[in-house]
Amino acid sequence: MNKQYTCGSCPNMRVGGTPRMPIPHCVSTDQIVPHEYDGINFRFWRIPTTCPLDNDNLVKSEEMAAEKHHVIKTKSEVQWA
Repeated sequence: MNKQYTCGSCPNMRVGGTPRMPIPHCVSTDQIVPHEYDGINFRFWRIPTTCPLDNDNLVKSEEMAAEKHHVIKTKSEVQWA
């Protein structure tokens, strides 16, 4: 199975806030997930070490994952709260 390095594909990740100020967050921890937003795309770049999911395929880190592991999604591709 493929390793996951970001919250971008997590089923617990939702985007709240407003269309002008969207805020990706984790429904399990109620914390903002590490990301960048440029007005069009979200770039997810790591899984926090505080992630409560216990899965051998998750690579949790305090550091940004290598760019090849970043997940980029548009506003229409994310799940809204």
